Order: sequence, then structure tokens, then C-alpha cells
Amino acid sequence: MVTITKNVTDIENSYTYFEFCGYDGWDEFDKLFSILTNAMGCHVIEKRDGIYSIHCTLKKDGFVFKLN
Repeated sequence: MVTITKNVTDIENSYTYFEFCGYDGWDEFDKLFSILTNAMGCHVIEKRDGIYSIHCTLKKDGFVFKLN
């Protein structure tokens, strides 16, 4: 089970971010990516694997977001 928490910042240039509770960083990236694409139907726009980081841009129902 994945718990997703929505957070909205109150700072200038505010933005919304989501936390995946119980999952932590690099070791869990592939698991989260799989959940988002396979179970939740998100489409991959771009995915970049680097030496020290992984970034991907996903889209779901017209909403574009980044997982990194």
C-alpha cells in the first residue's frame, strides 16, 4: 500500500508537492515509478538516469509532474 500526502507551500512562487509515505529515495524509485506507470496509468514524457540521480516527467489526465 502507498500513502500519498499532498502538500501546498505558502512561499512565494508556491507549488504543490506529494510525498510517498513509507518510501525513501534512490532504492525505492523503481518501485514508485512502476506503481505510477503500471497501476495508476501515468504516461512517461521523459526519463533520465544519471550517475547520482534519476529524474522522470510523467503525465496523468493532463497534469504533468516530476518524480525525482
